[in-house]
Amino acid sequence: MVAIPSESGRLSVDALLDALEARGLHRVVCEGGASLTGQFLASGRVDEICLTTAARVVLPALPLAADEAPVDDSYALTALAVDDSGSTYARWSRIR
Repeated sequence: MVAIPSESGRLSVDALLDALEARGLHRVVCEGGASLTGQFLASGRVDEICLTTAARVVLPALPLAADEAPVDDSYALTALAVDDSGSTYARWSRIR
């Protein structure tokens, strides 16, 4: 277990990733809701996004990512698969 300080009740992404890297963990797979996704994207430390899209529309829609920090990063599609139901599985790599 690694204790990580919070920033106003929110996860400190930089503190978390720095603590894991100090323990030899250089790659992290993160799954979460809009708040967690937004915090990681706002940190500027996301190198890859794997996005699954279902062939279905459900309203009201939920945001993919939520954070007050502005983010304007570019990603390139590096892999795309489609299954028999029409769902897509896309892998995007950050362009630096």
